[in-house]
Amino acid sequence: MEPLKKLVVRVGSNKKAVSITRLVDVLAGLQETVFSIGDFLQTKKVRTGGNYPDSIRDTCELHIMNVRKGSVVVELQVPEPEQKTLAQVSTGEQALGVFSNMTKDIGTKKYVQMMENTVPDPLSRRRILERFRDVIPPNPNDFVEFSGDSEQKRQLKVEDRKKIEDILPKLESKDSKAFIGRLMELKASKQSNFQLDTADGIKRGKYSPKCLQFFKQNFNNLVKIKGVHKTSGLLMINENCLMEPMKNYPLAEFKLKGKPVLLHKPLQIDINFDDGENIFSEDTLGLLVVGKTFEECNKRLEEQISLLWKEYVEPDDTNFTSGAKELRKKLISMVK
Repeated sequence: MEPLKKLVVRVGSNKKAVSITRLVDVLAGLQETVFSIGDFLQTKKVRTGGNYPDSIRDTCELHIMNVRKGSVVVELQVPEPEQKTLAQVSTGEQALGVFSNMTKDIGTKKYVQMMENTVPDPLSRRRILERFRDVIPPNPNDFVEFSGDSEQKRQLKVEDRKKIEDILPKLESKDSKAFIGRLMELKASKQSNFQLDTADGIKRGKYSPKCLQFFKQNFNNLVKIKGVHKTSGLLMINENCLMEPMKNYPLAEFKLKGKPVLLHKPLQIDINFDDGENIFSEDTLGLLVVGKTFEECNKRLEEQISLLWKEYVEPDDTNFTSGAKELRKKLISMVK
C-alpha cells in the first residue's frame, strides 16, 4: 500500500451547480474517514467514543492547498511532521494512501481482500467503510472524483455507494449485529448487564468493565451498539465493539400495505424522553408520535408516513393545493 501526501478531490454534478452543503459533506466525510483509518493504524482497535488524540489530528488533518474553478476541485494534503527523516512515513500519509486504495476496484473480490488485509478488525473495517460510503453522493446526478500523486482519476457515483453497501455484510463477523435505541437498566458487576430499548423490542446484553464509562455517560440516552449477538439473544460488548452516542434516530424504511419501502436516505428523527415516554418528531414531514417504548413509537411513525403516502401520493393531484403538491413531491423523492 503506497503512502500518499496529496489527494485531489473534484465534487461535481451533471445537472446543477455544486452546493456548499454538498461540498462540506464530502470534505467532512473524507476527513472523518482518514481520521478513522489513521486511528486504526495506530491503535489496531475501534474507538468507543471521545475525540481523536493529538497524535492523529497532527498527522491526519487534511489541509486545503488549492481550490480550482468549474466543478469544485480541492487539493488536500496531510501535514509534514515536525521531526521526520527521509525514510519515515507519517500516519497521515499511510492513512491517505489507504483511502486512495479504497476508491479503486470497489465491489470486487480484490477490494474485499484489500480491506480485510488492511483493516483486520471487522468492526473497525465497517466503521471506516460506512464513513467512506457517506462521502459518495446519494443523488444519481452528482459525483465525486479522486486522484493522488500521478494517479488516474476515479469518479465515484451512487452506483459505487450501493456497491459499498452490498459488501459491508461480507466484511464483518457473522455473529456481529448493531442496534440503535435508548440505553436503560445498568447493573454493575464483573460482567455488567444492560438493556437497550430498540425498534425491535428490548435487547439485553452484558458489557466488560472497560466499557463502564461509556455506559454511565450515555445512560438513558440514544446510542448505537454493535457486538456479538449470541444464540441466547444476549448482546456481548467489550472495549473493541462499536459504541457511539446518537443525535438522531435514522429511520431507513416504512411499511406500505405490509411491504417495506426503503428510503434513499434515512429520515433523521429527533428523540426526546419525558416522564417515562419517548417522543419522536421530524419537522420536514410534520411527524410527531409518543409512546412508552421505541418499538411502539417506531410503529406509529411508520403508520404516519404510510398515511401521508395514501393521502398525498396515491390519489391524483389535480385538485391539490401547491403545499399538498410540494409534500407529494417530497414523499416520492424520499423512496428508492
